[in-house]
Amino acid sequence: MSKRLKYFVLIEVIAVVLSLLAAAFVCSPTRDMKDYFTAAGSILGVITLINGLVTPILAREDDKTIRERSELRKTYQELSKVGHGYYGALAVLQTGDWDEDKIANFESQMQTAGGLTMHLNDAQQKIWWAFSQEGVNIADEVKASFHDKASRIQFWKSKAGDFATKLERVSSLSKFE
Repeated sequence: MSKRLKYFVLIEVIAVVLSLLAAAFVCSPTRDMKDYFTAAGSILGVITLINGLVTPILAREDDKTIRERSELRKTYQELSKVGHGYYGALAVLQTGDWDEDKIANFESQMQTAGGLTMHLNDAQQKIWWAFSQEGVNIADEVKASFHDKASRIQFWKSKAGDFATKLERVSSLSKFE
């Protein structure tokens, strides 16, 4: 239930309770119904005043929530886009190819995109950084140890599955809210 709806339900419950109290205290066998309606009208006026004061506050909170959700959606999209690009740059290892400049470019993009993780919760950040670190580890190992096509192909075969799984998790970060 939204904050706004909870507020309005609470106001309605308060209005009913106060109306019942007004009826109990104001309407006695010796009093006229006019007293009840006077008291109920005053109570309704107070509730209307409270409603008028709180509604703009709730509207600002709704706007803030909408902006935050929009920022979060943009973050998911950007992280997924950069992650897929990085994966693609490393996936050329399946043919034994290696372009160190291209990898360096994507590693730079990954670092820049990493700044967006401030919008994520802890679980989502761990997913992003696990993927990012795995990519760096793959690139570092290739640079250090695999200098021919055949060895790079074999190495990629051993790493591709786990790296793809981590990319899939990055692509579905919104599921970890």
